[in-house]
This record gives sequence, C-alpha cells and structure tokens, in this order.
Amino acid sequence: MKRAVAVAAVASVLALFALTGQAAAQEGPSLAADPPAVAGPGSYTFTLTGSGWQSGLLVYIVPCALPGDQLTTASSTDDIVETISAMPSENCARVPIGGPELVGADGSFTVEVTHDIPANFAFGAGDAGSVENAAAPVLFVADDMGDDMAPEGGADTGFGGTAGSDPDSVAVPLAATMAAVILLGGMALVVRRNN
Repeated sequence: MKRAVAVAAVASVLALFALTGQAAAQEGPSLAADPPAVAGPGSYTFTLTGSGWQSGLLVYIVPCALPGDQLTTASSTDDIVETISAMPSENCARVPIGGPELVGADGSFTVEVTHDIPANFAFGAGDAGSVENAAAPVLFVADDMGDDMAPEGGADTGFGGTAGSDPDSVAVPLAATMAAVILLGGMALVVRRNN
C-alpha cells in the first residue's frame, strides 16, 4: 500500500513537471542543491533546500535526466534555464529518492540525499497534490576555464583558470563566481505555482 501511494505521489509530481515545463525566475518555489557542481559522474551527498513553498506540503525528491549537452560551471544561466525548461516529465524516475519532506511554516525544507550522479542530471521536487514543483541541475566543473585564452606569462589562479599578466586584468576564482551565481539565484531555478 505504501508503495502504491509513493508511486501515485511520484506520478503526480511528474504530471506537475509536464504542466509547468517552463522554468523562470519568479515568485514561487525554488530548489537548490549544495554542492551545485561536482567533478564528474559518481556518488555524492547533497543538501537540497527548498524555499518559497506553500507550508504544510509534503515534497518528494526525484532524479531527472536533462536533455541536451552536459551543463557545466562554464554554462550560461540562459543555457541552464533553457535546459531545465525543456526537461519533459518522462525524464524523471518514477521512484522518489527523498521525502516526503514536510514544508515548514516559513515555506522551506531541507533534505540530504546521496545519489549516483550521471551526466545531465537534475533533482526534481514536487508535492503529491501537484500544487508546486521545482528543479535544481547538478553541474559538472568545467575542464577548461579559459586557459587557452590566457596571455603568455599568465599566473595560475589555483581554481582552474589563469590570471593575465596585464596589471589591469582581474581573475575571479571559480569558487567566488559560483558563490555569486548561487547568491543571485542562478542555481535555484524556480518553477511557477499551480493554484
């Protein structure tokens, strides 16, 4: 009986993804994965944090396969949003890997999940009543952060990039760039609310 309820709940979550396939930065639920990027395929533990959800909902976490090319830390925010928007519900597994997690009075929840991450992966979250959903892609750390464009004599930043020898050039480490993207909401993609 519990399995039938879980399968029905996941089917509702997947139906919600089909109805709200367009990701957009707007009011509504969001899902963020920490860490937002990994070195490559393998088993990792993530802390998934939802915010902006209706309190009292029970949220399930499902693994999803993203269409298209692998998203990396070098991918633009537009490419990430476009890829999440194009993700059909059939790209998500029918068995939850996390949850149900109760959304608190402040509209947030946190769940820890360990999962084998393949290429083109995202975590999906939604409730059994098909009220809200969101997705968070897991990026791969880009192999080449632009070293081929560095001038002769450039210095290694220690973060996969090279600082130019020009005194006016500025090298922004990958960690600082990722932190800024996360703080600005680039990794917490929001999907509209279905009321």
